[in-house]
Amino acid sequence: MAALAVAETIVWAGLFYVFPALISRWEIDLGWTKTEIAGAYSLALLCAAVGAPVAGRIIDAGHGRVLISICTAAGGVLISLSALIESIGAFYAIWIGIGICLAGCLYEPCFAYLTRVLGERARRAITRITLVAGFAGTVSFPLANVVATFQGWRASVLVFGVLILGVALPLFRYGTCLDSPGEPGESEGLPNAAVRTSPTGRGSLRRAMGTGTFWLLALTFSLIGLSHGIVITHLLPMLAERAVPLSVAVLAAAMIGPMQVAGRIAMMLVEQRVSMQRICSMSFVLMTGAILALTGAGAAPWLLALFVLFQAPVTE
Repeated sequence: MAALAVAETIVWAGLFYVFPALISRWEIDLGWTKTEIAGAYSLALLCAAVGAPVAGRIIDAGHGRVLISICTAAGGVLISLSALIESIGAFYAIWIGIGICLAGCLYEPCFAYLTRVLGERARRAITRITLVAGFAGTVSFPLANVVATFQGWRASVLVFGVLILGVALPLFRYGTCLDSPGEPGESEGLPNAAVRTSPTGRGSLRRAMGTGTFWLLALTFSLIGLSHGIVITHLLPMLAERAVPLSVAVLAAAMIGPMQVAGRIAMMLVEQRVSMQRICSMSFVLMTGAILALTGAGAAPWLLALFVLFQAPVTE
């Protein structure tokens, strides 16, 4: 679990948060508009969404280790190759490829793999991984900008490529060994039956999709993802427009990770006494407060602290 936690932290930092961390530098250095740059990220996320069901079926078939390894390796190569881009077409092509890789190496495939091999015991493992990987933004924003300040943004993406290929990939290989032939479940204290958990049938999915609850939840998660994605992707440019110094903006972005971890711990402490419906309702209230705080951060810098405090629960 420790290996998977560190690996997830690195791929989130190097393939997801690296985009908002460097978007302002791409705009200045390459001369493209924010709209043109953000379009590549939107296509990447769309590819990740389309690829998610395919990744799920591959994991259900028992090939989770192969999928996660290939997507991590390909993502590391692609983010490294982004150091060579000069044209908008190449930029889009690389991020479309990265988007496909995201479907096979971020939280969702990792947690699907854990659910398959651990069954009901996966919840504790997933919680531990999210507690560690919550610091991905804390790694990405400062590291990307420090390296870019001294060596340029191309050196930044190369650093993340090296970390993904040299650290995350071996850790994923080690952490997903339960999907390998000849790796018995007993090596982790698991019964053999747990290593080959049968996937949920498609019939139950079709039944769920026939209910209003499913679609309301889908809409809810989509709105949360849209709000959080817009804010995080454009956070540094928005703060720059409000005359917030880059060092302060990077610090604010980096602190969202620790606050996410704090939010997860708080939720774990109260989940036995407070209903999930109330927790989710409070998250929407805090999300609204975060947006309002960010809007006024230019006139009142102290509101930036409220934004960080309120924004973190959005992803819980």
